[in-house]
Amino acid sequence: MIALLASVSLAEPGPLEAAYQREYAYLQAELDALRAQEARLVTERDRRLGDAQRDLASVQAAVVTRAAARDALEDELFQVGVATDARTAASDRVGSTLVRAESTLTGFDAPQGDTPELQTLAFDALLVEADARLRVGQGVTRGPGVWFGADGVHHEGEIVRYGRVAAVAVGDGPLAPAGEGRLVRVDGGEGLYLFEGEAKRATPEPPKTLGDQLRAGGVVGYVILALGAVGVLLAALRALTLVTVRRGALRRVIDAVRTAPLGDAEDHAAEAILLETPRIERFSTPILVIAAVSPLLGLLGTVTGMIATFEILTTFGTGDPRMLSGGISEALVTTQLGLIVAIPMLLVGNLLDRAGSNLLTRLESAALATLNARPGLPDPEQRLAAK
Repeated sequence: MIALLASVSLAEPGPLEAAYQREYAYLQAELDALRAQEARLVTERDRRLGDAQRDLASVQAAVVTRAAARDALEDELFQVGVATDARTAASDRVGSTLVRAESTLTGFDAPQGDTPELQTLAFDALLVEADARLRVGQGVTRGPGVWFGADGVHHEGEIVRYGRVAAVAVGDGPLAPAGEGRLVRVDGGEGLYLFEGEAKRATPEPPKTLGDQLRAGGVVGYVILALGAVGVLLAALRALTLVTVRRGALRRVIDAVRTAPLGDAEDHAAEAILLETPRIERFSTPILVIAAVSPLLGLLGTVTGMIATFEILTTFGTGDPRMLSGGISEALVTTQLGLIVAIPMLLVGNLLDRAGSNLLTRLESAALATLNARPGLPDPEQRLAAK
C-alpha cells in the first residue's frame, strides 16, 4: 500500500493541477501588476499632495501679507480720519472765534474765507487787534468828551475812562453806554457803572419780582402753585373740621353709649365712633397726595426746562448765554416751587393726621369711661361670656 502511494505522488501532475498552476500564475501576475500600479499611484499622490501643500503655504503667506497690508491701510485711513476731524474741529473753533471777535471787537474786519491759509491770517490779525485793544483798555485815561445827562441835556467836559469797562464824567458822575459810542449819565448812580462796551446800549436789569419768578416756572410752575393752593385750602378745611367735630363727636358718642341697652352699649359705642371716623379723616389723603406729587411735578419741570435748554443749544449754540436763561430758570424754579409746596404739606398733613388720631383715641376713651360709669353694667368677664 505504501509503495502504491509513493508511486502516485511521484507520477506526473494531472490536467487539473496544471490548470490550477496556470490560473495561479496568472493571478500572481495580476497581483504584481496591481501592486506596481498601486506604488505608482501612491507616488503620484504624494507628489501632488506635496505640490498642493506648497501651493497652500504660498497662498497662506500671500493672504497674511495682504491682511497685514490691509490692516496697515485701515490704520492709516483711521489716522487720516482723526486728523481730518481734528482739522475740521479746529477750523470750526477758529471760525466761531472770529465771529464772536467781530461782534465783540467793534470795527474789526477779519479776512474772509474758509481756506486754512485765510483762517490763519484772520486769526493772527485777531490776536494782534485783541492785544492792541487790551493794551489800550488796561489803563485809566482822562480827556475831553461829551455825554448826555439824565434829563437828556448834552454836556461837554472831562471823562475819566477805566479801560473799556467804565467811565465817569468829572463833576457829574458815572456814565453808561447809550449805544453807537455815546454815553449817558446814570440816574442816581454812584461809583462806577461797569459795561461790556460803548457800542451797545446799557440795559440795567430790573429787580426780579415774585411774578417774574413764577412766570419763569412756566406751565408746570403754575400747576404746582395751583396744587399748593388746593392743599392749603384742604388743610384749612380739615383743621376747621377737627375743631368743629371735636365737641359734637364727643357728645354724640357719649349719648349713644348712655341711651343704648346695657347689652348693646359696646356695639353702639363702636358704631358711633365709626360714624365719626370719616369726618375726622376727611381730606387727609388728598393733602398727603399733594405733598407727594409736588416734588415730582418739580422734577418734571426740571426735565422740560433742560430739554428747552438743549434745544436752544442745538439751534443757536453757546454764543449768547442769556438765551439759555429761560430753560435753566424753568428747571430751577419748578424744583424750588415743588419743594416749597411739598415740605409744608407733608408737615401739616402729618400734624393733622396726628390730631385726628388723638381725637379718635379720645372718643374711644370717652365711650369706655361712659360705659363703665353706667349702673347695672355686668362685669367684663360676664360680658365676654355672654358674647
